[in-house]
Amino acid sequence: MDYFKQRRAYRNFKMYEASVSNGQNNLYRELLDYANDEGKLDVQFRMKNSALLSLTGLSEPGLDKARNSLVQLGLIKYVRGKKNVKPPEYRIINLYSRSAGYPTSNPTTSHKSRPTGLDKVGQPVGQGGGQPVEHKELTSTDPDLTDTDSYDDDAGVTREQVINDWTNLWGFPNGVARPEIDEWLEEFKPEVIAYAIWVAGEHQIGSNACLKYVRAIVAGWKKRNITTLEQA
Repeated sequence: MDYFKQRRAYRNFKMYEASVSNGQNNLYRELLDYANDEGKLDVQFRMKNSALLSLTGLSEPGLDKARNSLVQLGLIKYVRGKKNVKPPEYRIINLYSRSAGYPTSNPTTSHKSRPTGLDKVGQPVGQGGGQPVEHKELTSTDPDLTDTDSYDDDAGVTREQVINDWTNLWGFPNGVARPEIDEWLEEFKPEVIAYAIWVAGEHQIGSNACLKYVRAIVAGWKKRNITTLEQA
């Protein structure tokens, strides 16, 4: 399973398919990140309740409720553990390989309607700077793995794709945003601006703050003479 494709599919799921509460979102992201860190995106894995409580800030009843909701939403599989014997088991359900009724920000990517078996396990993407937790065996991060190799830029992003990405997240750019986007596209390649938009989307920036947020990203890159996707 590709970590970044899964995150993009999850973002679209929240935008177009179902409402996800903050608690549910925090739990899902911690499970997804842990599975990626440990190379277990395509297999079941165990994780202690105590670790999830610490990472998500949920109460025990809140954890149970959020977990049950994620199962019902079809985002994870869950097998109950035995107290003081073995932790519960989880598995991340692949979202991007299934048919979906929502528009995507990457129309050139082909998707199978349903997976017929396990996808090949991809290389984990380092998360870096994760929230510390006392259970060291439950997290594994590498701050050096901060490149954009797994960013799904399609190597052929167009100006139209940049507008589509923006529209999918926040609606068609208005009369203030569109001129700025055009200015950015005069200075940067479309895949670089698409990446800035993607970063904002991953941080769940709302439509009321998206222009300011992306503007700050682009301004920072200009200040540091960053011009390519690899540098970004």
